[in-house]
Amino acid sequence: MVSTSAYYAVDFFYRPLPVRIAMTLDYASGGYVLAEESDPEPKANFEGKITSRPPFSFVPAIDIGASVNWRSPQGTTRVQWSALSTPTKFDAEVSLYGGCWDGTKLPQNPAVYRLTDIRNVEFWIDSGLFQFDLLNDQQSSGTFKVTPERIVSFSTSKGEDGKSIELQHLVHESATLSYSSSSPALTYFAIAAPFSEDGDAIQAASTTFHLKVDGDDRQIKLETQNKTSRDKKLACRPIPSSPTFAHGRINMDNTGVLVGALVKITARPESRSYTKQTQALQVIGKTGWLTIKGIKPDALNQVPTGHAELVAADGVMSFDVNGASDTIRPTDYYTAIGDFDGSFDDTGRIHFDGIAQRLWKNQIRANPTKWESTGWGERGLLITALTALFGVFSRSLVLRYKGDVKFEL
Repeated sequence: MVSTSAYYAVDFFYRPLPVRIAMTLDYASGGYVLAEESDPEPKANFEGKITSRPPFSFVPAIDIGASVNWRSPQGTTRVQWSALSTPTKFDAEVSLYGGCWDGTKLPQNPAVYRLTDIRNVEFWIDSGLFQFDLLNDQQSSGTFKVTPERIVSFSTSKGEDGKSIELQHLVHESATLSYSSSSPALTYFAIAAPFSEDGDAIQAASTTFHLKVDGDDRQIKLETQNKTSRDKKLACRPIPSSPTFAHGRINMDNTGVLVGALVKITARPESRSYTKQTQALQVIGKTGWLTIKGIKPDALNQVPTGHAELVAADGVMSFDVNGASDTIRPTDYYTAIGDFDGSFDDTGRIHFDGIAQRLWKNQIRANPTKWESTGWGERGLLITALTALFGVFSRSLVLRYKGDVKFEL
């Protein structure tokens, strides 16, 4: 009896109650989300059928004209382009650069390397990429998709124009970025920074650049002999690309430790198709920060609702608990564990709604126990009842004890 009473007392006074929450994230915001691969709690749809929700993704599959940046992927990141099964014919230009960071501000290359009537192009550098940029503009159209991860660290912000949205997430393990398009052109810029540090000096490391065109691997050796100072400024300049592919070598002592390739793939005008997707790109890499820039807010409203089991975030615009609005400061950080629907509204803001089994605000528990959820009047009656019950229980113990005691003369 005592153990049973103790269990119910602990349950009443200490176990937090589940609460219904509604969270809206503002710009900027950040945190992390856990979403299992399969839906742990499938729900009935409007037709009454039990359906599974996809995992919520901060880089959702959307039809937009946006650019992508993948910074600091690890390992040998591969960029694979292919023409789809349409009659569209493609050509390409490859321009090499030394010391250049920004693929949108490159000088003209005097000798581009041209590829004609191509169907497959794969690009990689043995030492890995430092950065990859898919350079789309708002007039381009295509579909992005990134393989979902169980745990995603994210951040959101407004674009430089104050209207578009940027979504960023940290790739914890490996990911594949897929892009398919009916646009007549596709351009990407990939940078390699193969070097090691030795005190105040930087030593470029020899590696190999690969451009595999319809099965033919065309290689360029990136070679070096000298060290350079870490304080030396980089000068962005083109590398004559056609003769470089012919010779198969780049001396990084002349170009600097930063070597980039701008790849432009275009459909021939007489064979273009504007109704079907004609080309596809896959980028396969590990870890790093993946950012989609220039997203139109209404594009995110197309994304289906996804499930999440843990949400932790700051930059919260509004937060309701059981229908009551919480007071929010800019520095507040919420953590919720439970079952949530994640979605985007027509302004591009992110919403999470559902039942939180555990809730913290700034690391302080925020969902009440049964005791905390009762009113002061009910608490007074409960205290009176418990006091009376304790008195009865105490007297019974005293009487029982006296009855068991025997006196000997």
